[in-house]
Amino acid sequence: MAANPLKEEQVGKACASLLKYIEGREAAKTDKKEALFSEDEYVLLVVGLTKIPPSGRNKPFRIKIPHPVYNREECDVCYFVKDTAATKKKLKANPVPCIKEVVSLEKLRTDYKDFESKRKLCGSFDMFLCEARILPMMPKAIGKKFFLKKKQPIHISSQPKDLGPQVRRALESTYFFQGTGSCSVVRIGTTTMDADEISANIMKAMDKIVTHIPKEWRGVKSLHIKTSASVALPIYNKYPDAENDAVVKEGSKPAKGVKAAKLSTTSAKGKVSKSKRKATAVSARPARGKGGKKKKRR
Repeated sequence: MAANPLKEEQVGKACASLLKYIEGREAAKTDKKEALFSEDEYVLLVVGLTKIPPSGRNKPFRIKIPHPVYNREECDVCYFVKDTAATKKKLKANPVPCIKEVVSLEKLRTDYKDFESKRKLCGSFDMFLCEARILPMMPKAIGKKFFLKKKQPIHISSQPKDLGPQVRRALESTYFFQGTGSCSVVRIGTTTMDADEISANIMKAMDKIVTHIPKEWRGVKSLHIKTSASVALPIYNKYPDAENDAVVKEGSKPAKGVKAAKLSTTSAKGKVSKSKRKATAVSARPARGKGGKKKKRR
């Protein structure tokens, strides 16, 4: 795998600038009495790709980070299951405090049909989990509001009797969703973290994220950090023509496109030089009259 081109010092400066911007914005809101209290926001890492993936996938890639985004003690989790009776029996035997509600797939389809009910459900919880066996049915059941808010359900196995370890593992990770667009968004921190913690999460997460991108770092076009309502600050940018600038080293073969371009340029130059020589020779040749004799100059 190619070396990580990110510079931790530069990433840390960008994180500090973003937090300073948010702090100033919140102070302005307080002065204008626009907000009675400030809410924590997620810091998002926007990964721009050089090439759009041919197809997306519902199952996200789990990314381990040193500083968890979700607080286990304060996070409210909703758990989508196929059979609520069996799941509630497990939770009664081995309680998981952060799971506040268990919703069956059938109830999700019947009681949350309209847009408004889905919107309220999406805003009522910090995180959504689902059984791995019903993950393919989730996109149609939850609707696009969950995807706009980046609250797609995270799958866990329903086989263990104690769901606690799996839920803790889910809360201690972040997730890379590979869609069908030119960029993907990853929750990389919160505004309550300091710049060093967010920077450490970015550096660690990108080492894992690039393994799921075609061509790894060569497939990453840009990286930005932002919140849902802030400006996007760049931390990495790859020039669009970087891959076309082929440097031919000693003992290495040039790229096909470069070789063809060189050949066409060389041949074109050859044609031009031949035509020039021919025109010069014709103009330099003395004019002849009838019978092939040279005309005398008067």
